[in-house]
Amino acid sequence: MKFTKLTNQQAQIKPFATSAVNFMGAFILFISCLCMFSVIDGEFPLVPWAAISTLGFCCTFANYKIKIDKETKNIIIRAKSIYVIKADSIAFADIRGIVVDEKLFGKRDYRLYLKLVNEDRYILINKGYKNSLEKVANDLSSFINKPIYKTYEC
Repeated sequence: MKFTKLTNQQAQIKPFATSAVNFMGAFILFISCLCMFSVIDGEFPLVPWAAISTLGFCCTFANYKIKIDKETKNIIIRAKSIYVIKADSIAFADIRGIVVDEKLFGKRDYRLYLKLVNEDRYILINKGYKNSLEKVANDLSSFINKPIYKTYEC
């Protein structure tokens, strides 16, 4: 994942995993387009071909982006494919801090979430490497002026 400062007022966090999903979706869509002639000739059933083509189309246009806007003082989380899957907005005033948390297993088993004022958690990135999540957390913390908590260093 990568924290990118667009301007002094805006930044975004975009995970690298969506690129792999987009590539796989384009590959599936390409293969299903090649199989279209088999469907027309009646050699391949229409329903499985349509399901595979739809999966490829959805994966090709999948996107997950976290936008940080200082003007509106909001963090906007948006996941979409052909249609919007998830769209949330969290105000800076509702955020107590940024947490990098160790999950149970492995060196890639860390997550980044926001600790809210009402003691709720809002997961921004569910899975990632420790170093990359710490870097994103440091950049996000300095951009929105909120503290960082690391639960694995207690």
